[in-house]
Amino acid sequence: MIFIVGVNNHYIQYVKREKMYSAEFENCLVDKINKHSISLVAEELSKEAIDNRKHAIDSVARVTALSTSRKHLYADPDSKERELLRIPKDTLTCSDEDKAKYNHIREKEWLSRIKNQSCPNVLFICGCNHVDSFDSLLRNEGHQVKVLSTIYGI
Repeated sequence: MIFIVGVNNHYIQYVKREKMYSAEFENCLVDKINKHSISLVAEELSKEAIDNRKHAIDSVARVTALSTSRKHLYADPDSKERELLRIPKDTLTCSDEDKAKYNHIREKEWLSRIKNQSCPNVLFICGCNHVDSFDSLLRNEGHQVKVLSTIYGI
């Protein structure tokens, strides 16, 4: 089963250089990991995104997965992978129709990467704008899905 947690701001996913991050978000993830017997914690993030983010050194999901002895997966394609998928570097200026198209490509990539892990229960963290469309894609592909939170962080 794939359990989805939507976040209203990706900033909450980062561990900062000062080692400060949201203990509340970490506690939320630990609770969901234990409650749903999660074996893989995956997220809409890439190692490259962390490396390019000023003051960021890690992701809260990765730290939490490691501390609970679970697998972790950065599911989002990095810039080279996006280029191969024909996703432009800057999608913020795209039309809504193009954004939806590129988001769908990314979401299909997330699913492919999750499938490659062969884990029975997955916790997936993504931006709140992906919750409904990713949920739909997963269900259409025959996966059991439960949305645990549509907008964490408000």
